[in-house]
Amino acid sequence: MSYPVNLQALPSEVLEEVFSPGNMRGRNSVNSFTHLSFPKSRSALWDGSPAGDKLRLQLCCHRKPHLVLLEKALRLALRHVRHSNK
Repeated sequence: MSYPVNLQALPSEVLEEVFSPGNMRGRNSVNSFTHLSFPKSRSALWDGSPAGDKLRLQLCCHRKPHLVLLEKALRLALRHVRHSNK
């Protein structure tokens, strides 16, 4: 399942941070793929403040849900939980 994201709707400070002249590589088309760069900071990965509306997720066991997740992301989440419990 994919979800379309409107990058033009991002706040200007986020848009300027992600779309720097160094990573645009001469691409002017909005429809072309663009490499995104994010800050190299642990605090940027786990911002504890709530963002947006609350979402309720309800899983049905008879539908056999599947969660596809990279092992690296799972290990990062586990490390975050261990670090936050100290």
